Amino acid sequence: MRFFKTWFMIPIIVCGLILSGTTTIHASSSAVLYTNAPTNTYKASFLKDIEKIIQEAMRNRQNTVVIQYKGSTDQLLDVISGYIGKAIENDEYLNYSCRSVNVAYKAYGTDITITLKFTYYESAAEMKYVDQQVKAILAKIIKPEMNNHEKVKAVHDYLVLNLGYDTTLNSNSPYTALKKGVTACNGYAMLAYKMLKELGFEVRLISGVASSQVYKTQNHAWNLVKLDDKWYHLDVTWDDPVPDESGRVFYDYYLLTDKEISKNHSWKQGGINGEEKPYPASTTAYLDLLQSKLSSTNEAERYQELMETIGLQYMLPEYTAGRLIELSDMIDNQFAGYKNEFNLRYIDNKGDLNANLRQIIYDNAIKNKVKSWSFVTFPYIRGTTSFDQMVMISDIVYQK
Repeated sequence: MRFFKTWFMIPIIVCGLILSGTTTIHASSSAVLYTNAPTNTYKASFLKDIEKIIQEAMRNRQNTVVIQYKGSTDQLLDVISGYIGKAIENDEYLNYSCRSVNVAYKAYGTDITITLKFTYYESAAEMKYVDQQVKAILAKIIKPEMNNHEKVKAVHDYLVLNLGYDTTLNSNSPYTALKKGVTACNGYAMLAYKMLKELGFEVRLISGVASSQVYKTQNHAWNLVKLDDKWYHLDVTWDDPVPDESGRVFYDYYLLTDKEISKNHSWKQGGINGEEKPYPASTTAYLDLLQSKLSSTNEAERYQELMETIGLQYMLPEYTAGRLIELSDMIDNQFAGYKNEFNLRYIDNKGDLNANLRQIIYDNAIKNKVKSWSFVTFPYIRGTTSFDQMVMISDIVYQK
């Protein structure tokens, strides 16, 4: 979960003697403050020196920074705030790692002492641990023969299979994800970012709001990744079952377009806090991209397997019914082929599926000498309409 950052400024001036000034980026109580962290003291002769010190301090995740500066206090807080804003704008991972910044100064004449206090989701040591673990994980899960599509899936699957969502929201960093095996959306997204970046992909972090039947509308973070010059949304958090189910991976939020993910995700340029660079548009359906691969490369079998693993084949006409009679024919064909289980997509724009499905399955089961079965329906997230439903029939036993 991403949190709002708000700025406020409190200058205090008495008889021309500037005693102090403060500006704060406010964070929630989940911010991590390393109370035993050392104070780092620097000297600055020019404003540009202050900018370099801030950039280096934030890059190294320093918590308390004191700068001795000789100069004017005129708009000093605004200038420093601009330097901090520039630092996090140019380093997207830092932006999502930084929880809060407090800037204060005390001055007598031109002798100024500036104190900056930072809190982060992860310390410098924890960030180093994450970097080491990312390299080790990628060495295990990425094979030399993999294409870029398989690499993205490998990263997605590793995170879903090895992490669990922290419903308390107390753990929300890549470090806790790797060390404890639990995190919230910020941790999932930052870790996916770092892993994909390490593999050479163009990747972004994106913040907005999301809602579902399980969770009310809340701040949320996920990724954008570029594949074959096309950008796609990747929400690893929402592809991880809650509560966690060992060995199970969802692909409902895997490489979606703006239109597809906007059913329950929304965002604005600049992100929640207005600090981020513009997000690229995602307009090409991943199914279309994979289908182009099937006909234009010598890896058709691999892309076909990828499409079926993700469940994109259900977007094709041979798996889709728009009327009950079409759905009945498809179920009949599947039973006739002695399938043990199968899925079909139904565009339920008349709302007639639930009232008729049980009888349709029963009639076709009797016709094909099916002894027993089970079925369930659920929304097909990747569908093109809000009426898309998936019909799953499983545990099929045929009469001998």
